[in-house]
Amino acid sequence: MSRAPVWRAIVALCVIAASLFFALTQSARLGLDLRGGTQIVLETKDSPVTKADAESTERALEVLRQRIDALGVSEPSLFRSGEQRVFVELPGVQDPREAADVIGRTAQLTVHPVRGATHQQDPDKGRPAGDGSRVLADPDQPGAFLELGPTALTGEGVKDAEAVLDQQRMSGWMVQLTFRGQAGEEWARITGAAACAPQGAPERRVAIVLDGKVLSAPGVDAEVGCKVGIVGGSTQITGGFGREEARELAALVKGGALPVPVEVVEQRTVGPTLGADAIAASAQAAIIGLALTGLFILVVYRLLGALATIALALYGLISYAALVALGATLTLPGLAGFVLAIGMAVDANVLVFERAREEYVGARALKSGAVRLDKPLRTGFDKTWSAVVDSNVTTLLAAGLLFFFATGPVKGFGVTLSIGVLVSMISALVITRVLADFAIRRRFVRDRPGLTGITSTGRVRAWLAHREPRLVHHRRRWLGVSAMLIVVAVAGIGLRGLDLGVEFTGGRLVEYGTSRPVDVDAAREAVADAGFPRASVQESGDGGISVRTGELSNDQQHTIRTALAKEGGEVTVVRDELIGPSLGDELRRHALIALGIAVAAQLVYLSARFRWTFAAAAVSAMVHDVLLVVGLFAWLGKPVDSVFLAALLTVIGYSVNDTVVVFDRVREARRRDPAADLETTANRAVIKTLPRTVNTGMGALFILGALAVLGGDSLADFSIALIAGVVIGMASTVFTAVPIAVQLEGSRPAPPARPRPSKNSDAPGPLERRARARDSGAVV
Repeated sequence: MSRAPVWRAIVALCVIAASLFFALTQSARLGLDLRGGTQIVLETKDSPVTKADAESTERALEVLRQRIDALGVSEPSLFRSGEQRVFVELPGVQDPREAADVIGRTAQLTVHPVRGATHQQDPDKGRPAGDGSRVLADPDQPGAFLELGPTALTGEGVKDAEAVLDQQRMSGWMVQLTFRGQAGEEWARITGAAACAPQGAPERRVAIVLDGKVLSAPGVDAEVGCKVGIVGGSTQITGGFGREEARELAALVKGGALPVPVEVVEQRTVGPTLGADAIAASAQAAIIGLALTGLFILVVYRLLGALATIALALYGLISYAALVALGATLTLPGLAGFVLAIGMAVDANVLVFERAREEYVGARALKSGAVRLDKPLRTGFDKTWSAVVDSNVTTLLAAGLLFFFATGPVKGFGVTLSIGVLVSMISALVITRVLADFAIRRRFVRDRPGLTGITSTGRVRAWLAHREPRLVHHRRRWLGVSAMLIVVAVAGIGLRGLDLGVEFTGGRLVEYGTSRPVDVDAAREAVADAGFPRASVQESGDGGISVRTGELSNDQQHTIRTALAKEGGEVTVVRDELIGPSLGDELRRHALIALGIAVAAQLVYLSARFRWTFAAAAVSAMVHDVLLVVGLFAWLGKPVDSVFLAALLTVIGYSVNDTVVVFDRVREARRRDPAADLETTANRAVIKTLPRTVNTGMGALFILGALAVLGGDSLADFSIALIAGVVIGMASTVFTAVPIAVQLEGSRPAPPARPRPSKNSDAPGPLERRARARDSGAVV
């Protein structure tokens, strides 16, 4: 045995051992869309005195962290994104009203001496003067107002704030304040000055103000001496608060004032059952899809198919281990990407096995005796390396764009897809090869080569050899059909328009679950009677109701929920998405940028790896595929949202992936014979790779079909877009990309081939030697 197989075996064992360690010792970090909870995205704004930049946003983040800790939320997550965005994740929080109110308030706490009382308020006096003096409503006397003196103390002087039960007055809850350092002495000075006023006089009161509202204005007790004040560095804010109200106030005071105002630009809430159902459905889809895919390649490739199935199972283990080792967050689209990558992992195996089939059958035709199994298999692995790398790089480009331009759960799809693509290369080119090398060295297998599955031509290849179709010869016909399909797709986009999701338009989409069935017309009437006649009300999920509106506050969302409860009994929020108009514009712009960069990146990479004519043809076919998928969604009236964008970028990667495999064969053939007719060369490349295209497409469709049936509403549209993309991509490679490449080349011969050091990529194999010897160019 040579050194290379030994090293491959060692690498494979080390990877598997490390994967087992991480998979058994660490748990996956689930996103909120899988475990339930609320995510709030805040954007800092410029204040009159402070500019919203990275520094002020970081200070705001720390204030928010203290507020959330005081609310008692379990395992919250806060992090800054960019210069002005703060992401707040609150697991288990299903009603975001309280959290959003506490998080978003500026919470500027001030203490003022009271100058007097009045029953009239000048609007201009409600605004603070330069020294902080103002006129505000008296919380103890409705209709009365307090004239407040200059700001004497701010929230920065508060060391701690705690909600406690007012056992002395038995009047509910209060907030106990503890001052720090000089603030305690300042509090004694303020209360000492107030103690000098007569009993009952307004001047004997001290007002505690939060964000322009007097929370409490207690009078100084008679026991407090004039000029002495309340010593000890603490006081209480009373006002008959309830427990939650006192906790909220304590959180605001303890956290301190935000250095800059913040605005909620995005808010998502996912019910606890939706995530659990999604995990169960995705797991079922993965098991069923993997079983069907494994059964398919087992039937087609027999022993090698069984070994590839084992490698696919190990692929799942390695992918999961890489996910937990990197600390990546697993989201619902990410879970779909994880399942989808199983189907894509089949591609490299199919490429190798089909090439090994060609080599074995070609060698057998030239040799009367038995043919060794190891050489065709080794040639299959060696000669498919460049195609595997090129096709996976194109998919990684799409996944990278998702990571940089997508937000929320869709970003997780880019992460898991990237991990899946990289691991699939290890699975196919290392683990499958180690297993295959070991198997074909067994005497039992050598004596029964038919067990391997590479000794026969296969049904697709046999049919092609019998018919010898001239697919590329009719290229103008195929391009005409493609043009007609594009016209139909564009007509759908123009006539029916695109149903853009709230991510791209702004607004709010809430999906409710009800304890008893609700007719959609009755639900629509209930929502209209609640004051939202322009809301879009539709059925969703298993008898649920979705409500989509423009701007909608948390209190208004609660009003709609209450209105639906009259029709549907107990109402729960299954999913709640709020996108501000500015963020909607930004996400829509980012989606267009991502698609534009995807096209440009594929064009640049393919131009570097192939001729520019081939790159232009591949990108043209890719744009063709994208337009047809978008047009299909326009005609079907399905939503175009961030999850659809993820599917679209995946279609881009898959489309180019398929085309690269064919072009790699064309490149290989033209290096051997630059003067050969391009149409004949391209037609032969299509015929040789068509079995791989069909078999790989079937593997992906098994997975996607399982996701479409079992994934529920959350993944159904995603799966439909990818199923359409896979089918269209398979067809466009043969009927769009290759014909365009031949037209652009004009059947001109390629430039003289440069000598290459690798004998595996240049030296013609048995099948190629036989093909060159035959004038007909028929394929075995």
